[in-house]
Amino acid sequence: MSGREVILRGIREALHRSSPPPHTQPGPAWPSSPPAEPADLAEAFRQKFEAAGGAWHEAADLDRAARQIAALLPAGPVWVALDGLPLDGPSVFRAMPSRDVFDTLVATVTGVDCAIAETGSLGVLFAPGAGRLASLVAPVHVAVVRRDQFVATLEHFLCRAQVHLGPRSAAVLITGPSRSADIEQVLTIGVHGTREVHVIVIETSS
Repeated sequence: MSGREVILRGIREALHRSSPPPHTQPGPAWPSSPPAEPADLAEAFRQKFEAAGGAWHEAADLDRAARQIAALLPAGPVWVALDGLPLDGPSVFRAMPSRDVFDTLVATVTGVDCAIAETGSLGVLFAPGAGRLASLVAPVHVAVVRRDQFVATLEHFLCRAQVHLGPRSAAVLITGPSRSADIEQVLTIGVHGTREVHVIVIETSS
């Protein structure tokens, strides 16, 4: 008799309870194959993303994406953490802003590593020059997603990301704007982070 069984028998005897009958029903069957992937990963992502409160946009390339972003964003400092995006101006920061600027940022623009159709989530990995902070600190986050970055499930994202993951790695999964109902069970948007999340899907980065 194992130590666990001895302890349980002692508890039952103290409570004057008999042992329960043996469990004879079979447990749930493990799936024998992964679920079928949606035919259109981008459309499957869009449905989940919009259901979570995100806003979807499309552009042919980075040039057109930059024009859309300029029209979307409110006036104020913007941190662009995406190489190759031709978005310029006196209030556009290309490097991490100083600490005193963080509180005044109106938006950030980033790329992503994957967009997960299963949940409508954006996957962002830490890398030199591409930290997680840019996706978290401003009221508005705009993410530029290439068509080839859509994946079916979280497992697919992790498989793609495994070459980047290690003991000191970090990743962010973003599913719509920040939300919380901690206070009196009242849902509040943007309390811990972004109030708006926009995705601009481009066909090509060139």
